[in-house]
Amino acid sequence: MLPTTEVRDVPPAFGILVYVSTDEPGVVRGRVGNMVDIAVTGTTERGVMQKLVPLCKRLIQEAVSQGREAPLVDPPLAMLDGEQKRFLPLHL
Repeated sequence: MLPTTEVRDVPPAFGILVYVSTDEPGVVRGRVGNMVDIAVTGTTERGVMQKLVPLCKRLIQEAVSQGREAPLVDPPLAMLDGEQKRFLPLHL
């Protein structure tokens, strides 16, 4: 028989929508489309994601630990010209 897990054993997961763009050579911009005022820059898309993950995780963990809902907005912010959409699953 396979082991089973209870719901409380599974860490919560959140879908983070990230808009990425390259405005100039060597500068990648990323902003979270379903959270307000979260944007970073980096030299690669991977670098941008590496900055966004801990930032989003911290903000969500703070809200959840205080008994508030995760600070996600629905509907998401609109994409700007030149942006591409990425979906980032985030597990706490």
